[in-house]
Amino acid sequence: MKKTILLIALAIIVLGGCDYISKKTSEISVSSSEEPVSVGEYPPLIYVNDKRYQSLGKSVTELPGSADYLGTITNKVQFGQFSPTENFSSNFLEVDTELYYDSSDDVIYAEVTVNDKLKYVIYISKN
Repeated sequence: MKKTILLIALAIIVLGGCDYISKKTSEISVSSSEEPVSVGEYPPLIYVNDKRYQSLGKSVTELPGSADYLGTITNKVQFGQFSPTENFSSNFLEVDTELYYDSSDDVIYAEVTVNDKLKYVIYISKN
C-alpha cells in the first residue's frame, strides 16, 4: 500500500514537471512556416527611431528595391519585458540582426536565417 501511494506521488511529480517543461519550451512560438510569431504572450517588437514596430509573422525571401540598410539590433530586452524602449532594441531579435527600412510603406525588414535559408521578417509601425 505504501509503495502504491509512493508510486502515485512520484508519477504526479514527474507529470507535473513535464507539463512545466512543455509550457517553457512553447514560450517562443514558431508558426508552421517556421517564422517567429510570438515571444510567450508578447508579439515580436523592434523599437527604432522612437517608433515601435511589430512583426506580422510573415517574411519575404528578397528585399524590395525601395528598402535601404537601417542598422543592426544593439540591445535585446530581457525575457518578460514586454516592449523594447531603446532605439535599435528588440524583445525577440538577437543583437547584430540587420535591419532594412522601406520608407514608402514605413516597414522594417529584419534579416534572419531559418533552416539555413535567408529571410526578411516584416515589421510594421505600431505608432
